[in-house]
Amino acid sequence: MDGAVFEMLETARSEHLPCVWISSDTGKSYLQTDNYYEKFDPDFFTDSIRNMYVAEPSAETPSEDRYKLLFKLGAALQARFFKKHTNSIIKGSPQETPESDMNDDAETASLRELFRRYDQDAIRCGDKYNSIMYYRAILPAISTVCLSIGFYAADLVGIIRTIAGWIPASLIPAAGNVAAWDPPFVLETALHWMSGIGFLLNAIMLYYTYKMSENSVLKYWHNRYVNSRMLAESYRVLMHFRPYGVSVDIKKICGKNSYVLATLRDELRQIGMYDHVIDQKCAEDMFESVDNMLKEQSLYHEKCILRYEKVSSVVLRRASTLKKVSLFTLIIRGFMQFMIGIGLFGQNDKTGTIANMLAMLIPSYAAYNVSKNEQCKYSFHFENHTRIKNSIDKFRQRLSDIRRSVGTPSVEMLYSVAENLSEQMIVEDTSSWYDTVSKTSFSNL
Repeated sequence: MDGAVFEMLETARSEHLPCVWISSDTGKSYLQTDNYYEKFDPDFFTDSIRNMYVAEPSAETPSEDRYKLLFKLGAALQARFFKKHTNSIIKGSPQETPESDMNDDAETASLRELFRRYDQDAIRCGDKYNSIMYYRAILPAISTVCLSIGFYAADLVGIIRTIAGWIPASLIPAAGNVAAWDPPFVLETALHWMSGIGFLLNAIMLYYTYKMSENSVLKYWHNRYVNSRMLAESYRVLMHFRPYGVSVDIKKICGKNSYVLATLRDELRQIGMYDHVIDQKCAEDMFESVDNMLKEQSLYHEKCILRYEKVSSVVLRRASTLKKVSLFTLIIRGFMQFMIGIGLFGQNDKTGTIANMLAMLIPSYAAYNVSKNEQCKYSFHFENHTRIKNSIDKFRQRLSDIRRSVGTPSVEMLYSVAENLSEQMIVEDTSSWYDTVSKTSFSNL
């Protein structure tokens, strides 16, 4: 058996399975770890098993009192944005499976209740997460506007006089008077105060953005959102197979998410095991239930595709146009600064100030649209929903072909269908979403 111990330890390590082995040379017990072995510690071993099969207690929900205004403001801004471009307000959850499509037994009722609990929790936490991400996406633009106020508010009168001087008297007779206007001292003082306030607001905004990225409460809502959504989608799959006696490898559908895996194991153990008789009627009911689930999911993803396609196309098209305008503005600004520098024009007016202001604000507005798309993941959601809908439609067609060709499928085919569908809906779809959204954390913005 040369090498067998190493192979067993390596398998246990790669599969994250607690493994104790006794050395025939030393007679001592060892515990497999990432370093292959350590001296056996019963408490450490117990904790290892508990972490695998018992979900950690839910962290105490933090108080929202300090963040209610922030949540409401972000949600209102994003709702207004979506309503403006799609005539609908974004919703945070897939459509719930209709009760009429499910068997009314104790196991199904328990699974459906768990799905509802995590689905509603994901909606609630997702609304907070999405509102903060939208609010966070527009903060750089707001900060730049405050900075531009700081730079150019004091020159506002000069800018107005310069622009008025460019207008021919034949077109607007009063333009000459505006160009020669001498503002009162009170107005100039007020503009200087506005300039100072703009710099102050910019500094406060930068500090506020930094504190937001370090805020533990916002990180809590983010983590709870992605975990609750993955748990809900896992139960969505389980409640269409487990009540019919078809087992699903929950370790495979959870991927590397140890928290979700431990929670599923813990809650499914509390539900308990049920006896099932897989006959023709059971197989037909299961296929009908799965087909209804896929149909509802396909319709949900179709609505999301239309919503995100419109929003992402608007944002990306606007950003692309503004990038070109920004480049043109920067080039013109460079030439103007050159002409002003050699004394050809703009020596006694605010032509250079106007050029600098436009070269600052226009690129900022372009970045504002890019920031919306990147941080709120509009393009990603559009592509992800499109991919998922296509895979679901293909699977529905496969189910239809199976029923048409073989009638009632065998038990082996049921297991094959369950495994493939669970992998598709959880491993390929939800896990890829989880990886992307969980990485878009507040601390990485």
